[in-house]
Amino acid sequence: MKRLPFFLLIIACFACQSKKSDAQEEIVADEAAGDDIKSIPPLYTIDPIAQQQVSDVLTAYLRLKDAFVKSDSALVIKEAQSLPSAWDAVEKNNFNDAAQKDWQEYEKELQKHIAAIQGTESLEAQRRAFSLLSETMHSVLAAFGSNKKTYWDYCPMAFHDEGAYWLSNAEEINNPYFGDAMLHCGRVKEIFE
Repeated sequence: MKRLPFFLLIIACFACQSKKSDAQEEIVADEAAGDDIKSIPPLYTIDPIAQQQVSDVLTAYLRLKDAFVKSDSALVIKEAQSLPSAWDAVEKNNFNDAAQKDWQEYEKELQKHIAAIQGTESLEAQRRAFSLLSETMHSVLAAFGSNKKTYWDYCPMAFHDEGAYWLSNAEEINNPYFGDAMLHCGRVKEIFE
């Protein structure tokens, strides 16, 4: 009888050690996954003035991202207003036909996502629309590049483990989907240079 509790204690210790090993393996796997960062060159070459203007669009997006990091719905709505004007300022005269067509498609998406962000005070709904806006902005940078080093970050836990991406100007993770609750949850997936 005395051996049974001792035996259960030994089994429990091994079970805890096993769980600890599994958790450690997950951490190692996540860290190893971070080593697969891709550097993305732009699809199109555009003149330096237009390149700076695309970077200005990115700057407006990054201010919006920072408002999400602060979890401030009113600031999100305010910052969302500056993105369309930055977008409109881009001189597309020197874009080739394919680049102009892509730019117009991205513009439609941008307008739709900005309207969704501005159309609600629900931070959760705004974050969903921001996730879609982030995908569009990723496409913009993949097509046109930026004169700023930019990181494409991913949080696997966003939206009840659906996962979501965003752009950042810093390697340090500041998660716009959780704010202070899980500020540093995520990892860099790609870099635009």
